[in-house]
Amino acid sequence: MKTIAFLIIGLLFCNGAICQDTVPRSPNVLLTGKQMKEKMMLSRIGNYDKEVGRDLGEFSAVDINGKTISQKDLIGKVSFVGFWFDACSPCHSVFAPLNALYTKYKADSNFQVMSFTFDSNETLKKNVAKYGLLYQNISVSESTCRALMGSYRGFSCTYLVNQQGKIVFGHSGVRSGSTDVFEDSFIPKIDSLLKNSFTLPDLK
Repeated sequence: MKTIAFLIIGLLFCNGAICQDTVPRSPNVLLTGKQMKEKMMLSRIGNYDKEVGRDLGEFSAVDINGKTISQKDLIGKVSFVGFWFDACSPCHSVFAPLNALYTKYKADSNFQVMSFTFDSNETLKKNVAKYGLLYQNISVSESTCRALMGSYRGFSCTYLVNQQGKIVFGHSGVRSGSTDVFEDSFIPKIDSLLKNSFTLPDLK
């Protein structure tokens, strides 16, 4: 009886999240260490296979400097796009890495960093002042913010968008004090996009 009980418990666990694969697998395909690391990195976005390759989406808003920005401003540039809100503590850990990313590429007019929040402009301005945010920050409605995020619902959420306005990579969150996801994955892709040599990953 104990054996049967353990088997039942095991089956229940394996039908849940504990035994689910965190990386999509392709049958009869052996992955190199680098490819496995890439898929593991991609998998951390959750539902990334539904997001990579889609247009970021339509939006039109005025940033805190009074500049109107819309999806048209994505075309022709490599864009790093983030989503956050003030009450999300983990979101704050992304501010410093994004400042560093902005500083690294600020001389390149073909690259831009923009961040969306559904907080009010007043709350947004307080965060910009408190954390010394250097990149473009935009307040939009919550419905617009979530529409741009797509099927992924976690904050903070970050996407890399190519010159055609399509998402090529994404990630959710950054460990406090760590920039490994930027150095290991985002930066190589940004460099490749700026050289027009990056292609969408094969998710099959």
